[in-house]
Amino acid sequence: METNKISKFGQYEGYSEPIYESRKRLSRYVTLKDGTRLAADIYLPVHGEKTAGPLPVILHYTPYPRRKYTGRIVDGEPETVTTESIGLLPLTAYGYVLVIAEPRGTGASFGVRQVVNSRQEAKDGAELVEWLAAEPFCNGKVGTVGLSYHGQTQLEILSQRPKHLSAAFIGQTDFNRYDGWVRGGIPRAYGRNPDVIWAEAPDERNRQIEEAAAETVPVDEDPEKLLLRQALREHIKNGLQLTIQKELIYRDSCSDAFGGEIWKNLSASTYLEEINASGVPVYLAGGCFDVFRRDTFIMYQNLTLPKKLAFGPWYHVGKREDPEWQPEILRWFDFWMKGIPNGVMEEPPMHLREACFNFEKKTFCKEGTGFYRSAVSWPVSEGKRTRFYPASGSSLSGSCFDDGILSEALAPPEELVYSAVYGIKSDVETMFTTREDGMGVDQKGLTYSTAPMKADFTLAGHPVAHIALALEPTLSGKAFTDIDVFLTLSDYDPKTGLAFQFSDGHLRASLRETKEAPYDFLGLPWHPCTKNSVKPLVPGVRCDFVIDLMPVSYRIPAGHCLRLTLSHSMDRMYYLGREDYESNPDCESPKVRLFLGGRDTTYLEIPDIYEK
Repeated sequence: METNKISKFGQYEGYSEPIYESRKRLSRYVTLKDGTRLAADIYLPVHGEKTAGPLPVILHYTPYPRRKYTGRIVDGEPETVTTESIGLLPLTAYGYVLVIAEPRGTGASFGVRQVVNSRQEAKDGAELVEWLAAEPFCNGKVGTVGLSYHGQTQLEILSQRPKHLSAAFIGQTDFNRYDGWVRGGIPRAYGRNPDVIWAEAPDERNRQIEEAAAETVPVDEDPEKLLLRQALREHIKNGLQLTIQKELIYRDSCSDAFGGEIWKNLSASTYLEEINASGVPVYLAGGCFDVFRRDTFIMYQNLTLPKKLAFGPWYHVGKREDPEWQPEILRWFDFWMKGIPNGVMEEPPMHLREACFNFEKKTFCKEGTGFYRSAVSWPVSEGKRTRFYPASGSSLSGSCFDDGILSEALAPPEELVYSAVYGIKSDVETMFTTREDGMGVDQKGLTYSTAPMKADFTLAGHPVAHIALALEPTLSGKAFTDIDVFLTLSDYDPKTGLAFQFSDGHLRASLRETKEAPYDFLGLPWHPCTKNSVKPLVPGVRCDFVIDLMPVSYRIPAGHCLRLTLSHSMDRMYYLGREDYESNPDCESPKVRLFLGGRDTTYLEIPDIYEK
């Protein structure tokens, strides 16, 4: 018998109780109208010896393997376990059928995935919803759940407006594909999943197919994996998302191989009207430290559907706790798919964590790490703004690598000249800003720290930085006309000597032009990042631009310091100069003149939307 109990979320009540004792799994192919077969695992609630139904169905539509082998043999068969990371299996105990399905071109499914999050994938997902609704185990109501890529598959399905889609729980994903992955014109160099780089040589390719077949769990009707091998041969024609991220760097970049204007075609924001027209209630979950957290708030702002938002202490990858997601997922579906009056829509629509890192225990979860606020909106234009000015001097934070101070007081004008450092190993989801190898962002960038705070200091909203710099001639005479600027905000604890990074922002200087966004962008600076918006820097000429940093809901305790760090490289990013550095770590980098002091040079605006 499996454990099915779901713990309760925060202060709220109104959860149903588990009534089904166990679950039965079956695995099969679902044949689409065009003949493509998608692999799906179906988990049916069981009471006694009887399979329950018809019941509402929860669909998890994911390109990542629906199951994996454990390496153990049980009753003469290889043991398998589900790979979904949210913890959805307990939902069967509460009277839901759970379906985990793989899109075409992935896992054991047939077909070719031309590009990630394609319109074909959207149509397939909507067709899958309607197929499920017509199955005997379903009562006609289907919900969807997932995050990241499988947050996007839900938005794809919503844009198709399938008749039987009843509710969606969408976590930590992008609203505009370009801004999520090439924010500020600097592509992210995250992993290649779910890409497979297929070899050209037939023998090598056959070896890859056999290796993939050995690792991939087939459907029940294909124990010898004959169909699986056929499906894998079709996957050879898949497109690669790595190619898109690294090479198509402008918002209007086009590729015939990937269907034209790629970023427009892949963005949920393009289909906002259709998504809103679906009328499907949507619960958004965003993380305080997630790489897509700006998208979460912008998506919420632009949705006109019944909606809620939870913003908790979560990175993009890793365990989601304090609270875990399952109780809210259950409560959401109980209300919209079973009609249980649990009050989920009577509460304030937002549940926002004010985070605080516990330096003693090195954690951002549970006791001593903040609290939740209930809110009705995310009023970016309201509240208080505090302007901080970086300046040369000796910081009072006590750190040996501080380059200067950060203060509300204006400092005399000055110019700081330095050479950009490549190869920094911190990334946008780094916890601490220093590393044992000395390549942390605070060890190689320019750091500016406040004096220890006399009282707790709350940051809530979207920090904005104004940068003024020029590129200077180098010793070799090489003229650089562009540079990437990375900013991080961190909470420095003088007692431990550690700084916890809680926000970041970045921009390619040549793409600094701003325009009005095509949708509600919360009043933030929107960079078109098109080919014709490129404005190379003129050596020796000052250039001013604005960078909005990731939204924050964070509290710096009294005695700690706010730190701003400026750098020109970041790990897991295709920054300018990265290829040169990887070929030769001693390569020449741009010489930068940073303008400080005075009201209209370089400064940082910190918001607190709650402070009147």
